[in-house]
Order: sequence, then C-alpha cells, then structure tokens
Amino acid sequence: MTQYYDKNVNRVLELLNYPILERCNELKILFNECNIHELQDIFPNVVQSVFGIGNRGIGWGLRTTTKKNAPQFFDTLFEFFAPMGPIFQICYRLLNDAIKFEINLDQLPHKINEMIQTGQYSIFYADLFNVDTFRRQVISLSLNAFDYYILHFCIYATFPLHKMYPAALQVHNEHMKTVYFFLTAEYLCNFLPCRPDSVVMPPNICPTDLPSSEFIRVVRILIKQTHSFANSAYIDETPMVTLRKLAQPMMRVPFYPFLKSTMGRWPLDSSFSVVLELWLSYIQPWRYGFDWQLQKSNENNIEFSSDNRYQTFILDNLIIYTQIFVHILPRFERLDFTSLPNVIMLHRLVKVFNQTGLPVKLLQAEQSFGGNYLKYDSPRKQNTAANSTGSYEWDNLHYDDGYTPMFGDAMQNTITKFLKTICIARDQVIKEIIAKTEENEERYKSFGIFKRIFNKIFEEMSCDVQKMKECNKIPDILESAMNTLGGMFNVDVPDISGEEIDTSSPNCTQANFSLYDDSNYLDVSHISPFQMMNNLANIKASVDPALLPIQTYECAFLVRLLHRLSCKMNEKFHQEIEALWYRSDIKGKLARRIFYGPMTAQWFDKPYGKLYSKPFKISMITCFMGSIFPLGESALCEQQLPPRLSLRYFASYQCLFFVAIFCIIGYIKCHTVIIGVITAIMVLLTFLYMCSF
Repeated sequence: MTQYYDKNVNRVLELLNYPILERCNELKILFNECNIHELQDIFPNVVQSVFGIGNRGIGWGLRTTTKKNAPQFFDTLFEFFAPMGPIFQICYRLLNDAIKFEINLDQLPHKINEMIQTGQYSIFYADLFNVDTFRRQVISLSLNAFDYYILHFCIYATFPLHKMYPAALQVHNEHMKTVYFFLTAEYLCNFLPCRPDSVVMPPNICPTDLPSSEFIRVVRILIKQTHSFANSAYIDETPMVTLRKLAQPMMRVPFYPFLKSTMGRWPLDSSFSVVLELWLSYIQPWRYGFDWQLQKSNENNIEFSSDNRYQTFILDNLIIYTQIFVHILPRFERLDFTSLPNVIMLHRLVKVFNQTGLPVKLLQAEQSFGGNYLKYDSPRKQNTAANSTGSYEWDNLHYDDGYTPMFGDAMQNTITKFLKTICIARDQVIKEIIAKTEENEERYKSFGIFKRIFNKIFEEMSCDVQKMKECNKIPDILESAMNTLGGMFNVDVPDISGEEIDTSSPNCTQANFSLYDDSNYLDVSHISPFQMMNNLANIKASVDPALLPIQTYECAFLVRLLHRLSCKMNEKFHQEIEALWYRSDIKGKLARRIFYGPMTAQWFDKPYGKLYSKPFKISMITCFMGSIFPLGESALCEQQLPPRLSLRYFASYQCLFFVAIFCIIGYIKCHTVIIGVITAIMVLLTFLYMCSF
C-alpha cells in the first residue's frame, strides 16, 4: 500500500513538469484515483506550481495565456480551474475532512503581513494564526483547501509580471484578456452572488510599482460584482443581508487611496482609459442593480437613479466623486485632444457626470457640510457601521487634509482654462481637416478619368483615410464636451481667436528629443499637446508597404500566399524589374504603376548571441550601433529596397469581388471562368496603361 501511495504522489510531482495540455489531462485522471491522504500531500505542491510560488514566476501561464494567442491552452486551463473543475473538486474533497494547510507570512503582501504583526488585522484572520510560543509572534496562517487556493490566486495578481517578463506586456490591453481575467470574473460571480437564493459554495475570499492593466480590469470586475451584491440587499431575507449592507462601506476604505495613487502615476496614453473606467464603474452603483437583466437591453443608457440608497452612497463617497475629479482634471489638460482615443476618454468622463440629477446631488452634498470640508475629508472624523468592528478604520489610511470643492471658485477657474485647451484643440483639428480635404481634392482633380476609376475600384483603407475618418468625429465630440462642462459649472465657453491658436509661439516651440539630451526635454510633463503633434509630424513612414499588418479588408491567407509568391519572383527577376523601373518609355511608366519604388526600410532589431561594436551587414541589411551594446539591446537597422513586385492588392476583398464579377460574366458568356480571369487582367492592365499618362 505504501508503495502504491508513493507511486501516485511521485506521478503527480512528475506530471507538474509535463507540457500544459498533457499535464492537465493526466492530472484530471490521477486526481480521481488519489485518496484523501494523497491529495493532502500533493495539493500544496500543485498550487505552488500553478502560481510559480518560490521563484515568483509565470507558473502555468494564467496571466499570459489568451484566447487569441493560444486558444487550445486557454480552453484547457479555464476548464481545469473553473469552479467545478478538477482543482476545485480537490478543494471540496479536502474540505470534508477539515484539513488545514499552512502559508508562511512572508508569502503574503507586505501590507497584510505588517497589519498582522501589529495586531491591526481583520476578524477574518482571528482563528487562522499559528503563533510561535517562544517568540510570541505569528509565523503562519492555517487555511482550509479553498482559502489556501483562493489566497494564492489573489497574491498571484500582485506579481509585477509585466516587469519581470516584458513579453507579457503584449497581453496587457483590452483586446487580449487572459485566463486569469476570465477566471476572476467566474469566481466572483460564483462565490459572491447577486441573487439571495443562490447556493454559495464554501466562501472566502510594491508601493512604487504600477499594477498591470490586467489587474485594474480584475479590480473593476470586483467593483461591479460588489455593487450587484450590495444592491440586492433590499430583497434578501437571509443572514447574508448584513454582509450585503456592509459590502460597499468595506470596499470604500481601501479604494480611494488606491485609485488616487494609481491615477496620479498612470501613463497618459490610451491605457489610461482602463483606470478611468474603473473609477466610473465605482461611482455608478445604479448601473449594477438586481434588475440588471431587465435593463440589459438598454445597458448603455442607464441613468442616475434618485433612489435613497444611491443618494446615501453619494454622501458616503463624496470625496471619491469630487476629489478624484479635481485630481484628474489637470492630467486631462495635458492630453492631446487631436487623438480620438483621448477625446473618447473625455466624452466618457463628461457623459457620466452629466447624468440627469447627478451634478445637482453632488452640489447639494457639498453644500450640506456648510463649507466645513475639512471635517468631512478627515478620515478620523468618519463614523460608519463598518468602523464599529475596528477592522475598517479610516485612521490607517493617508489622505490630504484639504478638500477642494468641486463647484468652488478655484474649480471654475480650472474649468475655464480647461475649456480653452479643448477649444484650441477643436479649432486645430478643424484646420487640419480643412487643409487635408483641400489637399485631397487638389490631388484628385489632377487625376485623369481612368486613374479616378482605377483608384475608386482599388481604393484601400490606408492609414491616412482611417485617420481622416477619426478626425471628422473629433470636433463634434469636443464641442459637446465643452457645452456640457460649461453648463455643469456655469462657465461660458471661451471664444478663441486665431492669434491664440498660433502654435509657433515661443511657448510652443518644437522640442528636439534625443536619447543623449540631458535637458528637461525628456520630462514629458512639461510638453504641451502641440509640441507632441509637431514632433509626431516629423515622423515619416519607413516600413515596406508589403510588410504592413494584415488589414480587415484583406484575406489573410491570400496576403501570405501572394507575399511568398512575390518574394520568389523578386528574387528570380530582380534585374529585369529594376531595368524596367528606370526605363523612360511607356514600359517604364507602366512598370512604375505596377511595382513598388526603391526605398530605405528602417526598424529596430535585437542582436542575439554577440556583442557588436561596428556596423554589420546581413544580406543587404545594415544595423547601426554607435558603441558596444549589451546582449538584447535594440539596434536601428536599415535595408535598401530596390524596385520590387508586390501582389498584395490582389488579396483585398474589393479586388476579389471585381475578379469574381468577371468570372461570372465569362462563365455566362463563354461557359468558362478562365475567359473572365483573362478579361479581368486585360482590363486591369488597360487601366494601368491609361493611368500612366
């Protein structure tokens, strides 16, 4: 029996080093064969392997695996760790025998460790301590299987994975949601239910580093689910109603300093919307009411409710509404509002605060304190139901002593300045749109009739066209935001004259950014949006058009196939193509319409395995490195590209539709599609010939 016992345990430990797919499938079978004593021995090893405990590593890749980059791994991991998956089946079997597992305090976040050592811990930890009787210190926690797994799952989110493994940065955006993200949402919905009649399974639940965007989105899920959980208290008659009523006050205490600190240090780029949406989700609890299923069809239009419980929420969380708004506005002033993502962030902010009745309630809440804002803002003056437990005192948090009224005179002056910034950006965008439209019209007029038809048929959604469509949306959104903010704060929308928009003034001079510049140019906090635009305008495309990412209007399979075919033809006929390109007769004109012209392609590359101190060449590629760079340092590479053939435009759906029409005509007229294809090629060559003049 002992030999069989050791065999199962050793087999599990061996499987932890197998590939993910084989590991999960084999462990699922082996878990069912293990008895309770074997599970007790292997469970801590499995959990530590999953979350990379000890080396603070990736573990099983829950935070790096997405549906897009590894769909098969994603499905396998999600099924394995789902609430009714193999890992939780182990937890439930171990819960039946009240088996405990120890976790050292050193593995806990520093803040929790410090609170436990100083005695400022929550009631949750009271019965979990293991105390060293000689030193009279807490050395570890004794947790059941469920709590042991969930605690490790939460700690795993605090690892700065995006700094330890830079490759993980590619999954830190809204379109690349990881297994960890979906598991968090699944756990919250299962173990923190909105419905009072839901069956709940056994429940529980670095200061200078910024959290990852994935972590922020996970916190947002927690915020939404907590609002839903608390909003169903009025229909709950079970003992859990007390927890529902305390859920939002418990959440408020740590949320404000976390949000204020994160917003103040988050980079001012498109990822800032992740933090913004977290705040907007918190201050709109009425969007997550118990009757959400009835509102789901009209989810985007749920407005502020005058329900008493929401008015109480506003009073209790006034500083999270007003002081975060005051804190975030100077950061919005430094955004480039000629960029559509930044304009959309402004639109979201204004739209939320302009909900019917919300500005009035915020103003009344400020006025109800009779100007004694310091009394309200001081955490030591707060008295809530949660404070009576002693676990959620505001004394342990750090706030500013002053309160800046959201509707005060100082804020009105700030809003006036902010509206001026928006107005200048709007007028600047309008000027760019007019100039670009006139340029396109002049260029279009210079085309002949055949060239116009050709461009109309084979027109592609280029970056310039896409940018033009985005720019056309910006003035209307900015105009709406200005009018809304002016109405909220009783501020007149400024009328900016042409002289005030002059970006060539000394204050808006162009900065010459350089890696070796020791001036304060590299401090982007002092750079205006216009300086950013002026420097951005000097950036010119230096990428081979044939190597651009596959667009939505292209067939991915054909793009890759035609690219390989083009490379083979360029390699075989490069001399003939180059000779045709430089001819001055009609053949040369036609060649210049068909082939891509010569250019210098530039990109950054990383040398591997060597140290380079001089320019080196690899198949016509030159990498310029001014001095010896360490392994993995980026180098600027250049490649001189000769005239070359690219068949990529045949992969566009528009061209395929054009060819299909001729094939159908050829089949109808001549009972063969070959005639249609030949006709399409002849028509295309004719148009190219006509466009050459």
